[in-house]
Amino acid sequence: MQFKLPNNSLFAILLRSPWWVSLFIALMLTLLGGFLSRENFILFIVPAMTPFVGTGLWLGWKQWQLPSSAHVEATLVAIAAMPWREFSAVVAQAYQREGYQVTPLDGAADFTVEKAGRKSLISCKRWKAASHGLAPLRELKAMRQAQVANEAVYVTLVELPKAAGEFAEEHGIVTLNGVALAQFLRLPKEKLAS
Repeated sequence: MQFKLPNNSLFAILLRSPWWVSLFIALMLTLLGGFLSRENFILFIVPAMTPFVGTGLWLGWKQWQLPSSAHVEATLVAIAAMPWREFSAVVAQAYQREGYQVTPLDGAADFTVEKAGRKSLISCKRWKAASHGLAPLRELKAMRQAQVANEAVYVTLVELPKAAGEFAEEHGIVTLNGVALAQFLRLPKEKLAS
């Protein structure tokens, strides 16, 4: 069973905020505690600020690991220039790096990925298409049902048009595109220069 914070709890909000917000709250608690209770400062304030300091440091570490906007833009340019087979291999390598077992496929999906008993279909054949209709998404949905997969992922450089996006959301097809795609692929700098 996974622990899930209520969406509007203080720490759920802090986890969606920049790292410095948590550290700012810890600083304010420290100043307030020092002003109100000089004798019992360590007994009361240190335990109260510790979760905020821990959250701020953890978020800072996570946010520091994200690629810069220049790196994201260079990644999107580099993958737009790739032929399909090279792009498909880069996506497969990214899943392998995350601990997935990758198996090539023919049809609406390029490959399946499996991890911890969960099977997902990954479709990245149309990643460069200027427009995306419902046909490839319907094919992917049918293939997911035929393969008895838990999830289907549709990879594209651009955001899906409204109708395609609604279809994907309605049928549980995850779209991986734009910034999220560039962050997931984490291409090395030498791959971007070519």
